[in-house]
Amino acid sequence: MEIKPLNGARTYAFDQFTSYQFSSSIIVPVDSFQFEFCAPGDSKAFPSYVREGDIVTMYADGKVIATGIVDQIEVEVDGETGERARVIGRDMLGQLEDNTSVNIDTEPIWGQNLTLEQVATRLADGTRIEAVVPRDAPVTPTLFASEPGETRISSLLRMAEPLNCLFWSDAYGNLIVGKPNFAQGQQGKILCSKGKRESNVLSIRATYSATSIPNKLVVLWSEVQDTQIGIPENQIFDNAATGPTRLRQNGHNVIRTVMTSFPNGADAQSLASAANFQTASAANQTLLQALAKRQFARANMNELIVQAVVPGHFNDNGIAYRPDQTYMVEFDRGAINEKMYLFAVEWNLDMERGQYTNLWLCRLGTIVSDVRIS
Repeated sequence: MEIKPLNGARTYAFDQFTSYQFSSSIIVPVDSFQFEFCAPGDSKAFPSYVREGDIVTMYADGKVIATGIVDQIEVEVDGETGERARVIGRDMLGQLEDNTSVNIDTEPIWGQNLTLEQVATRLADGTRIEAVVPRDAPVTPTLFASEPGETRISSLLRMAEPLNCLFWSDAYGNLIVGKPNFAQGQQGKILCSKGKRESNVLSIRATYSATSIPNKLVVLWSEVQDTQIGIPENQIFDNAATGPTRLRQNGHNVIRTVMTSFPNGADAQSLASAANFQTASAANQTLLQALAKRQFARANMNELIVQAVVPGHFNDNGIAYRPDQTYMVEFDRGAINEKMYLFAVEWNLDMERGQYTNLWLCRLGTIVSDVRIS
C-alpha cells in the first residue's frame, strides 16, 4: 500500500499488515477498503504518515490493483495487542458520492442533449477523478438535467439507467462508463470437480434462485391503460432465461408489472423519462421492449450466483482477480460447466487464514441487456 500525502510530501509505502479487506464490484459503484497495522515501530505517531484525503494506491506483485482516498484513520492501544492503526477509505468514485451535482463550482445542466461520456465528464469535473473512460457506451445524445441538492452519483445513475449502462472505477481510479465485457476471453478456471478429484478453491457455493425472477413481464402505460379493456399482446413479454422458462413451461408463473408514462414536464426526472424514448428509438425497438429487456437482464443476474473462496489474490495464470473478468466455472456437484462473469471481488488478509479472495460470478448476458456475449 502506497500513501501519497495530499500536501505533496514524500510517498510512504507499507507492506506488512495484520489484516486488510478490499471490496470491488461492478454493481456497487463505490468500492471500499480497510487496512490494519500492528505496532508501527516508529517514534512518530501514525498520523504523521497518513492523513484523511491522502491518495492510496494498492499494489499486488508490483501491479496496481486499486486507487482510492483515505476517509478515516484510527489509532488504538490496548494491553493485549499493543498499538494498532487502521486506514479506511473508498475508491475515487467516493468523490461522486460526497459532492452535489450543483454547487458554487458547478453550474446546473438545464435539459441538454448529451452523451453518457459528456455527462460523466461534467460530473467528474472538480473531483479527483482524472479521466472518464467509455466502455461500449452509447454515443446517442439524450436529454439530461442536473438537480440541485442531488449527489453526483445519483445524477449519473439517473443518466445511465435509460441508457442501459453501468459505471465503476478501474485500478487507477478512472471512471469507466458503459457495459460489462462478456465477450472477452476467459482469464482462467474456477474448478471444483468431485469426478476429476481436482479443485483450486477453498470453498464454492452455487445458488439457484429462478423462482424469485419474473418469467413474464407486463409493461403498462399509466395514462392509457385505465381506458383500455384487456392488455394487448405486445405489452406482455416472456423471460427467455433457462430457469424462468422451465418454470413457466411447467405452470409456475411469476408475473410482474412495470408502469411507464409519457414525459410531461421539464424537471430532471421527466427528462430522464424522455431519454427512455430517445434510446429505445435509437436502438430500433419500442420503449416497452427496452424496459422489459432491462428488467429481465437485472433480474436474471440472480438466476445463478456462484460464490467461491480462493487462496491468494491471483488466478492460476498469474492474473489478479478483478471485477469485469470472465472465468470457466467447472463445479460438477452444482451442475455447472460454463463461462461466467466475475462481477464482484473481495480481497482479504487475516491472522487465521492468511491471504484469500472471495469471488462472485453470474451468468453471461445478464445485468444489462443487449450486450454481445461472444
